[in-house]
Amino acid sequence: MSTTLIYKKTNPMSTAELRSKIDGFLNQVDDNFLKVVHAMLETYVEEKPKEEELTDEQIGAIVAASDHKPMTKAELISEIEEGNAQIDRGEFITIDELEKEMEQW
Repeated sequence: MSTTLIYKKTNPMSTAELRSKIDGFLNQVDDNFLKVVHAMLETYVEEKPKEEELTDEQIGAIVAASDHKPMTKAELISEIEEGNAQIDRGEFITIDELEKEMEQW
């Protein structure tokens, strides 16, 4: 016996409409389901990275402080080839090694 999922395509709702619709659903569910939703939302909010929007001035300051210069296509290809050669020579660290190193920062 197979299960078929049917996706009902609807018009995109605004954030306010979504919140209202979800509120209506939450008023209809049992306590166990409500506890699951609460736990999911609490975890999401606690673990969500704090996003900051940079101003044009802040971005300009980062770029000005950078020692990077524009590259030609040939320079970019050369950099990529050198990076690949370093990998072939084993001149890299693994994600696990990086994470351990980051703990010391």
